[in-house]
Amino acid sequence: MQDISRYGYGKWRNNKRQYEIDMDIFLMELCSEQKMAQNLKLEKCIIPQLIIDELHLYRRKLSEFQDYFIAQPGIQYFEYECFVGTGRFVIVWDISKVEKIVNNERVIRRKIKVSELYEIVDKSGFEYETKSYNAEKPPVIAYYKPFNTYVIIDGNHRIYDAYHSGKKEIEVIVLNEEQMISSLVNKDYVVLYKIHWNLQYIFNYLVCNIDKIRYRNQDKENGLFILEDDKKELFRKRILQWLLNHLSF
Repeated sequence: MQDISRYGYGKWRNNKRQYEIDMDIFLMELCSEQKMAQNLKLEKCIIPQLIIDELHLYRRKLSEFQDYFIAQPGIQYFEYECFVGTGRFVIVWDISKVEKIVNNERVIRRKIKVSELYEIVDKSGFEYETKSYNAEKPPVIAYYKPFNTYVIIDGNHRIYDAYHSGKKEIEVIVLNEEQMISSLVNKDYVVLYKIHWNLQYIFNYLVCNIDKIRYRNQDKENGLFILEDDKKELFRKRILQWLLNHLSF
């Protein structure tokens, strides 16, 4: 069984069958408007009530987070360390769910330069993991939207070895967002991912990287609205700015 407690945010319980997640740092450091203002280094930060209400909702949702899951013998898990401000947490995928998706659903297969993938190889757990894999099996990657980057969910060793053996390209399986979310360990991690997604928009709004945020849709099962930047509003402002630049005398 893969040891997924290497980051120190969780610990095994009951003879290494339950994995307990420590959410205290994330709750205390991230989901408060005061901490957010400090992290963003905003001396005079007036945070809209809408965002404060959102943060309170996230805090309540995270307080309901079941802080352990049953780790099944023989199943591998991949955990990805996330930092937002001074808050941090680990999000976990179940590799058995990934394999079911690959075997039973339509997936995208693509050849990618090994050098590009090597830059995102997670080597942090290599010393804990047993190196046993099928070299012919394509690695599985997914686009982790909150960080605007790809994550290698299954196949870090394969890409690492392909790079050091001089291989130029490798075929990978690319999960879409729905497939990536459905391969998370449980529903709590789905909520955690969506909160992380929303927090990135809130941060970018507060530091003026985006001018306006809006609700895209609602995750009715989990009671969360999903945020995105209001592209229509941004487009309108860019057009106005272009006109001002070109019509000014």
